[in-house]
Amino acid sequence: MRVRRLVPVLFSFVLSVALLASFPACHGDDGATVEPPAVEGTRLERFRARAAEHLERNAALFDRLEDFDAARTLAALDVHPANGFVWRLDDRLAEARRIEEPDRAESSAVEPGLAPLVLRPDASEYAHDGDVLRIDYRKGDALTTAGPIDVPIERVAALELRLKTRSIRRMEWAWSADREASLGKREDARVAILDVDTTPDGAFHTYRIHLRDLLRKRVPAGGRIRRVWLRPSLDRDDDLEIASVRWVSVQERYAAAPTGVSDEEIALERRRVLHTGAGVTLEYDLALPPTPTRLRTGLAVHDSSAPIRFGVDVLEGGQATGLVDAMVADRAGWRDVDVSLARWAGKDVTLRLRTEGASGGVGFWSAPTVSTSPRAPMHVIVLLQDTLRADHLSTYGYARETTPGLDAYARGGAVFEYGYAQATKTRPSVPSLMTGLFPTTTGVWDFTQRLDEGHVTLAEVLRRQGFATAAFVPNGNAGPFSGIDQGFDHLFQDYPIATGEGAPRERNVFGVSPSTDDVIGPTLDRWIARHADRNTFLYIHVVDPHGPYDPPAPHDAWFRDLEEGSEPETPDVVRHDPEWIASPTRAGRRARYDGEIRNNDEVIARFLERLEASGRLANTLMVFVSDHGEHLGEHDLWEHHPPGFVQVLHVPIVFGWPGRIPAGQRIRASAGLIDVMPTILDLLEVPREALPLQGRSWASTLRGGARETPVDDIVVSDEVIGRAAEDARPWGSVFFEGHHVLSSIRLKGDARRVDADPEAGEKVRVFDVRSDPRETAPVETPEARALAREAMSFLAEFQAGNQEVARRLVGRDERTIELDPETQARLRAMGYLVD
Repeated sequence: MRVRRLVPVLFSFVLSVALLASFPACHGDDGATVEPPAVEGTRLERFRARAAEHLERNAALFDRLEDFDAARTLAALDVHPANGFVWRLDDRLAEARRIEEPDRAESSAVEPGLAPLVLRPDASEYAHDGDVLRIDYRKGDALTTAGPIDVPIERVAALELRLKTRSIRRMEWAWSADREASLGKREDARVAILDVDTTPDGAFHTYRIHLRDLLRKRVPAGGRIRRVWLRPSLDRDDDLEIASVRWVSVQERYAAAPTGVSDEEIALERRRVLHTGAGVTLEYDLALPPTPTRLRTGLAVHDSSAPIRFGVDVLEGGQATGLVDAMVADRAGWRDVDVSLARWAGKDVTLRLRTEGASGGVGFWSAPTVSTSPRAPMHVIVLLQDTLRADHLSTYGYARETTPGLDAYARGGAVFEYGYAQATKTRPSVPSLMTGLFPTTTGVWDFTQRLDEGHVTLAEVLRRQGFATAAFVPNGNAGPFSGIDQGFDHLFQDYPIATGEGAPRERNVFGVSPSTDDVIGPTLDRWIARHADRNTFLYIHVVDPHGPYDPPAPHDAWFRDLEEGSEPETPDVVRHDPEWIASPTRAGRRARYDGEIRNNDEVIARFLERLEASGRLANTLMVFVSDHGEHLGEHDLWEHHPPGFVQVLHVPIVFGWPGRIPAGQRIRASAGLIDVMPTILDLLEVPREALPLQGRSWASTLRGGARETPVDDIVVSDEVIGRAAEDARPWGSVFFEGHHVLSSIRLKGDARRVDADPEAGEKVRVFDVRSDPRETAPVETPEARALAREAMSFLAEFQAGNQEVARRLVGRDERTIELDPETQARLRAMGYLVD
């Protein structure tokens, strides 16, 4: 079967007189500008040839994925030669012998989920259709429990809803410990209310709302839930269908099997764990290398009321030697274990893990690994600054010196002058960065969607190669609830905040984004120090300069120096302005945005200095990127919603690796975030033939410097936010040889106006981004019209092919939508989820 071809879609054009602007020169001080070679034929002929190649590669990928399995593909990867001996117990669970205590199977049965909830509307008409409750919803109505309930909060891990909506995008879930409480105003202290975002596409979806930490913060210890409500946040009538509403118990996650691999967060640190039930022993046979090895893991328990005694023994020649004997009785933190196995170097041994405790207890072994020191030091860092547009960096020729630290680092490596994001939002963009696949292939289009486990991430590949992996991601759109945790041994998404003078620091719950100093600070430094003798992969994601723009002193100087009376702006719902700004201006916003970039640069420069002082920087392949840019008043737009003008798609892509990537390269061919993963793998010499990748590797160009002349290829960005799955029209951007063909559902009439109504009109614009870098005016030539027609025909067929590839990668099975109230609260505060 081949990827289907679609009939090209015809589009109308509204094109203005072209205005030319000079492109700022941005060449390395001591290096060479790497220009694409001259190619024979017209631009249109070259585009057709490149488009055909992309479609053929997609078709070949589709055919190759017929028997693809992510787990099997990863298992076939060998440990990287630079990493020495690395043997992960969690990856080899299938090889372990499991021994259970006699009579333990029956007594250790985990309690089932709590009883399903029965809800009824107060005023709307309803009827049962089998197991489905069909409601003719009347605006303002709420559903409430049909009878009394008595649910102890310590038994609740989540609430699971299975429902279908057509227009309802958000529902309020409320609960009370008072049976007589009523769902009145949101300020009622007796009732706690939580917003739940839903997908209004007329199909059933299952939503799992993680509540364990939230309930323990809002309900006193030993508290109980005695009444529940569900209320759509909709100001008009609609239809609503509910198949089930049920509690998920704290034990349910580990009820299916006494052993397995999962992820668990303890004390603000999420780790990949091998979990074992109380009374379970695992035995692994392994041949240790002649070089001394160490066993490293972390210990924790699932429930403080069920303590676990952990034991580790080495069996050799019929003799057992105990290495670990530790009792863990609470969830206060991870208890790290690091023991030497040097005594058994070069021998065949059995490694025994013991978990002892009362029935129902579960123990966690985080990333249990036996390893030697690396044969050669090798580290990888992907450092992403959210919402960072390339043209506001001095590295890219900006007038203000916003990035002196990055400027200095970039001179020692390679700068892609025309790097483009694959989407205008974090949620779809980061999965493309981490998989080398387009958003229309990953299936992550909107804020309730997450990356399916059928995909293979960069972190998973490098972890399988023996690298210790960690992510520092305070933006929930790039964390566990978007599926980007795949492959990370350790993940930090919450950072402690001070609760007052002299008060302890506690979990950052609602609305406050960690600063760059928090993310690139003590937590990161401690992790690096703990893994000083391992090769590592780090993904670091800082939120700034995402709005609101509020740089700390002294980096607010550009804003403070502005004269009064500059161009006024109206405050907007996304809160670009901090609360202390009374009268926002366009110049003021831009100055504060620039100040945040300068602040980030200073923090990152200090981080680079620490890496250099430790000798680590010389052995580090580092990539600086952003997930998308930001409208700063151009086209009368703010924020980073579609349409995808160059302001929200042109992002920095900078590679550095001392001694491996020649210094001073300025690469003028177009590249995408989608190219980062294949490029890193090729630079590390990691086999990638079996991996499903759509990005292009730039490794030969980066290694060859000016001696290698890259071909300027097509780069595609998908417009997927708010797009219906059945919408086959080609929304997005096509970049080729300095031209940008933009098609957006939000373009209407004049290029400076947008409309979210898909029936408002379909528009396409062509810009020459090299002569008109701000896209002030579309190009009006017959050649531009012809390029637009070809680009839209290609994009329609290409995106359809991507969705076929996606279906072959992960199938059509419905996935539960995981929702985390704390993550959603932060996203709402950042302006992603607008009320």
